[in-house]
Amino acid sequence: MSEYRLKSEQLSCNCNFELFNFTTTAELEGQFEVIGQDRALEALNFGLNLKQKGYNIYVLNFSGTEERDYIIKKIKETAAQEQIPPDLCYVHNFNSPTQPLLLKLPAGRGREFKQEIESKIEAIKDEVNNLFTSEKYNKQKREIKKEYQQQTKEILTKIKVEAKEMGYLLIKEEEGFSITPLSDDQEAMSEEEYNNLTLEQQEEIDHKVSIIEDKIELVFDRLDDLEAKYETKLAALNNKLVKEIVENKLENLYQSFANLDKVVSYLDDLKLDLLNNIDQFKEEEQSESVILFTEEKEEDFSQYEVNLIVDNSSLKGAPVIKEDNPTYYNLLGRVEYENLQQGLKTNFKKIKAGSLQQANGGYLILEAEKLLSNFKAWPLLKQVLKSEQIKMENLGTEYEQLPIATLLPQKLAANIKVIIIGCSQLYYLLQCYDDEFKELFKIKADFSTEMSRNHANIYKLAQFISYKCSQEGLLDLNHEAVAKVIEYCSRQAENKNKLEINYSVVTDLLVEANLIASKNEQQLITAAEIEQVQQQRKYWNNKYESKLQEFYKNNKILINTTGAEIGMVNALSIIDVGDYSFGRPTRITAVAYKGEEGIINIEREINTSGKIHDKGVMILESYVGQNFAQEINLNLSARICFEQLYSEIDGDSASSAELYALLSALAEVPLKQGIAVTGSINQKGVIQPVGGVIDKIEGFFSLCQLKGLSGEQGVIIPQQNEDDLMLSSEVIRAVAEDKFNIYTISNVSEGLEILTATEQNVNELVQQKMNKWAE
Repeated sequence: MSEYRLKSEQLSCNCNFELFNFTTTAELEGQFEVIGQDRALEALNFGLNLKQKGYNIYVLNFSGTEERDYIIKKIKETAAQEQIPPDLCYVHNFNSPTQPLLLKLPAGRGREFKQEIESKIEAIKDEVNNLFTSEKYNKQKREIKKEYQQQTKEILTKIKVEAKEMGYLLIKEEEGFSITPLSDDQEAMSEEEYNNLTLEQQEEIDHKVSIIEDKIELVFDRLDDLEAKYETKLAALNNKLVKEIVENKLENLYQSFANLDKVVSYLDDLKLDLLNNIDQFKEEEQSESVILFTEEKEEDFSQYEVNLIVDNSSLKGAPVIKEDNPTYYNLLGRVEYENLQQGLKTNFKKIKAGSLQQANGGYLILEAEKLLSNFKAWPLLKQVLKSEQIKMENLGTEYEQLPIATLLPQKLAANIKVIIIGCSQLYYLLQCYDDEFKELFKIKADFSTEMSRNHANIYKLAQFISYKCSQEGLLDLNHEAVAKVIEYCSRQAENKNKLEINYSVVTDLLVEANLIASKNEQQLITAAEIEQVQQQRKYWNNKYESKLQEFYKNNKILINTTGAEIGMVNALSIIDVGDYSFGRPTRITAVAYKGEEGIINIEREINTSGKIHDKGVMILESYVGQNFAQEINLNLSARICFEQLYSEIDGDSASSAELYALLSALAEVPLKQGIAVTGSINQKGVIQPVGGVIDKIEGFFSLCQLKGLSGEQGVIIPQQNEDDLMLSSEVIRAVAEDKFNIYTISNVSEGLEILTATEQNVNELVQQKMNKWAE
């Protein structure tokens, strides 16, 4: 069996730090470059440079903190070479107040425009108010008033004279004129004198009064015309003077933004509205018809303000926005409302930008899980990318029974490259169930944490370590500590020739080792601290493993590591509790007897067996038929069971162990209980590689330690898994001292040779039993 036994130096792949050209990481030029991901980086760069519709990017398997930062860094490098998009402003629409206008201004000019508009309005307010209180204006106003007062006086004098000539006296009263007949002595006739007149005289007086009333009515029409002319002339004066002020103040704005047609058009509307609302600038005492300007009236001027929703003045290229909470409103923006006693109130100043507006003209980075878990966020994003427009709408508008009046801000043409970072499971689910996803996200940047363990990648990892030590203010590592990090990454990859580099995990390893070294007042992080962190993490997370070990120790889970038993073998499985996994030895038993039921998988009978495990058992049955029933009918009943296992089981890594137990039961040959087995088989009896061999070996080793190492114990693994071995120093030491054994095999016969203590041919014994039952 020595030809199957591995030597201690074959159980790991130590990193030869003597090949390093540095003593500590302080000597290295620290940098963070993704290692061994040329394919994914090429796809990412290709997608970033494609500006056509639909070439958005989904980044797979690169979602750690360090990884996300790296993606953002790469996108910013591309964005820095691109044009800065315009600032975005919303302004009042004087023609349709519920539809605010969107203005695009060159980057940095939005703030200038906002400040200029608001300062000009303040200046106009001050100058117009000063105009209406100035002596020069009041003098012009008095001259106009005097002219019309003179005409009014002449008209009134004339009607009084005409009335007097007719024998009547006109007296001005609050609501018009009183008409009083004159007596012979040219004095106002009293009521008594009127009553003493004859009826004919009274009728004559009344007739003349009606004539005078008609003339007075004509006079009042003329006075109304005069007043209208006065108001028109005064308004013309006001308009002329205010227009001069407004045009003078806005002239610089017209010149500054002459090449922006929409801005010029807005300035025209602004100027017209100012001229149409001159009264809002006046103080109450200046005219009976003007409006009092108070603090509350300040709202009258808010319509002239500018709502700068996106200010790109600080950018050096295209924007790169990382939205950490992609809710509907965080993406699209919102129109906010003010809750007043009479109800909700809003205006264009309440429009707030979302990530889509902020990233327009650049890049928006989202996390798939957060995006898909927020209500309406994913449909919103698809709609924006499909229509290439950002239309601000309230969430749930389509569900309202009655339409509610609200603002409808002008739409923004969307020009956004969206990068979604997520796991492969979500990517393939979207590929399968969302046809629009395929059209909108045509670039897949598929990263992998696993890469070749070569000198170039090792050196880049050392540079990353140097970079993190500098960035995080950590102690530097000596070359032995760097070698331990390399070995740790190979162990995570479960392959001597590979590295699994999760940058966030490596960073955590360095931070924790730094704390231990700092407490020990060391100047460098050494290999001892790296190993201590690994042991410490294992101790924190192995509560369930420790509990299981306690069950083994107290024989609450029955399993032997010495002796030999018929129809009984120790198999190895993996328990994964999320952030920690470990190997669990499990006893498999088989019984066989004459019958026609075939091989029965007890786990399958009680619905605790997965499809892959069921397949393994069916392959096992094929192997038995292939090897022992070529010339006879298969007359066999057998039961295979995982003892004391009450949860669901899946996978085919125990199929070789199940076969050994069955063959042992048929041949009545005992199997060594100190040897645990993992590996799947095919129908021809070839042993196939499995996953998790490190955890499986170390799990059985821990059990053997608990029960006492005899030197006869060990684990059988598939030959192809030899490259996966990065075992702990404790296991390697036990193998070197001949206290534990690791065997590799390629077929079932080799496994039987190791497991059985008899020199008899197991296959011949099985065939004899099968022939006997078939007679």
